[in-house]
Amino acid sequence: MNSNLLKTTVFLTFIIPFILQKSIFPFYRFGMFAEPVVNQIQTEKFEVLIEYTKQKKEVFNAQERGLYESIFSYLMRNYYYRKQTQDILQIAADQIPEENIKLYFLRYSDENAQADTVSSLTK
Repeated sequence: MNSNLLKTTVFLTFIIPFILQKSIFPFYRFGMFAEPVVNQIQTEKFEVLIEYTKQKKEVFNAQERGLYESIFSYLMRNYYYRKQTQDILQIAADQIPEENIKLYFLRYSDENAQADTVSSLTK
C-alpha cells in the first residue's frame, strides 16, 4: 500500500505538471521554463513638411492651423499604415492659405535619424 501511495505521489507531483503545461495552458511561453517577456518598443514619428521655396521650409504645426496636435498625429499614423498619405497631405494643404507650395510626408524611425519621404503633394 505504501508503494502505491508513493508512486501516486511521485506521479502527481513530478509528472502531471509537465503534462498539464503542454496541454491545458494555452500560453505555453508563460509556463514553467518561460523566458522573460521583452518589450520591443518601436517609436516612429510622422511629420508634414511645408516647402514654400527652396530656402524656406517649416514643419506643419497642427495647433497653429486650428487642429489638435494629438489627433493630427493619430491621423498621420493611421493614414500611413493604410497607405493613404496623399489624403493626409491634402487635409494639411487645405489648412494652408498660401499657393505654390509643396508638402512632404516624412517618417522618422528608430533605426535611423534621417527621415524617409513617403510622399509629396504640390498645391
